[in-house]
Amino acid sequence: MGEVAVRVSIVHTAGRRQHVVTVTGEFDMAMAGLVRQRLGAHLEADEVILDLTQVTFIDSTGLGVIAQANRVLNSGEVKRLRVIGKQLPILEVFEAAGLAALLEPDRRRAPRGD
Repeated sequence: MGEVAVRVSIVHTAGRRQHVVTVTGEFDMAMAGLVRQRLGAHLEADEVILDLTQVTFIDSTGLGVIAQANRVLNSGEVKRLRVIGKQLPILEVFEAAGLAALLEPDRRRAPRGD
C-alpha cells in the first residue's frame, strides 16, 4: 500500500485550534471528494491550513474544492483558510485560474537566523 494522500493534523497553540490538511501527489478528480470531506470536517477550527507543498499536479476539480473552501472559511471577518504551496507547477495553475492570491509561501520551515 502507498503513502496516504491526505493527512490531517490538529495543533492547539495559545488557545487557538489550527487544523492542517496535507495533500500529497496529484490533487485531481479522484482526490477531490476526500479533500472536500477533510476540509469540511474542520469548520470549527480557528484556522485551517491546506498544505499543497507536496502536490505535483492539480486540476480544475481540485481548484474548485479550494475555491469552495475559501468561500466557506473566509466568508466572515476573519480569514480562516490558508493555502500554502507556491511551488511550480501549482503556482502556474492558480495564476491561470485567477486564484494566485490565495496561495501563501510555506513559512513553517523558514530557516532560522544564526
